[in-house]
Amino acid sequence: MAASFFDTSPGRAVSPIGMAAWIDLRRHLRDERVSELRGSPTKREIGGKSYWYDAYRVGDQVVKKYIGPDSEELRARLDDAAAIRARAKDDARERARLMRILRAEGFLTADVVTGRIILAMSRAGVFRLGGTLIGTQAFRCYEGELGRMMSSDRAALTDDIDIASFERLSIALEDQVSEPLTKAFDELKFEPLPSLEKGRVWRWAGSERRTLVEFLTPSFSADEDLRDLPALGVSAQSLHYLNYLIAEPIEVPFLYRDGALVQVPRPERFAIHKLIVADRRRESAGDGDGRQKAEKDRAQADYLIRILAEERPFDLLEAYRTARETGTRWQARLDASLARMPQTRAILEALD
Repeated sequence: MAASFFDTSPGRAVSPIGMAAWIDLRRHLRDERVSELRGSPTKREIGGKSYWYDAYRVGDQVVKKYIGPDSEELRARLDDAAAIRARAKDDARERARLMRILRAEGFLTADVVTGRIILAMSRAGVFRLGGTLIGTQAFRCYEGELGRMMSSDRAALTDDIDIASFERLSIALEDQVSEPLTKAFDELKFEPLPSLEKGRVWRWAGSERRTLVEFLTPSFSADEDLRDLPALGVSAQSLHYLNYLIAEPIEVPFLYRDGALVQVPRPERFAIHKLIVADRRRESAGDGDGRQKAEKDRAQADYLIRILAEERPFDLLEAYRTARETGTRWQARLDASLARMPQTRAILEALD
């Protein structure tokens, strides 16, 4: 791997113009979701939490389309839905203008293959229905969130597009994507890959077998088996430690065409989770590819930890403590990775 990937500098700060454009784009993308309402917003209680749905009639049936979890910000948008809907065309032009600014400022944008597949999933409702973009594709989205520009070497692309979601949430929402993902993937020439369980598909490959789309879900048992995600209409590979990563995700713009609103993990949890995953890869890797991925995991963790220690030390400390307090196995994996990263370990120890 190129040495430049391990450059420990935090990167130059995003310019005030770039920061303002990124924040405005996120606001417009959030407005866009509300502009598509067809009926009356209705609040439902699920598992002690409140969620909003768009309730409207289709024939003699009432359809309830999931909007999002209750928050003061969402309630304000719902109250202003009529005005947002009235300016939808102007907002679309504004999003395109903001994307031009972000490109000119040097923000990382998606390649065509990745952009098309993530945009298709966004339009189908994957991120609205609890899907969270993880991995390097999510890492690239932190420029605006953290106010730091990344070099192309540091954010070197992987061909994987990983989407994670909680199985229980996917069941509880009682809503589904607007278009079957199998249809969207087929149109983009992505083919399902066989799995060990007949009829359960959790991976799709591009026509050249270079780009993989994978669906994942947390495992809360000893096994890491396949589970179903009803809201997304796909199966998913369950993995340990994933629940920590995707708890309380944040919304950010995905930079392709005029932008798409996606969910990504909180950067502090992303960083600490990468330390855990790096040790797991090292432990199970039998080839150079696995070792290289572990090195990349550690490099991404180090980069984020250095920035967060300066900009959001309390968030980083809380995320680190939460992981360590989860169990002895979590502590062992963190310690194993940090033993290879003495400077990163010193930063984390200085926070406490």
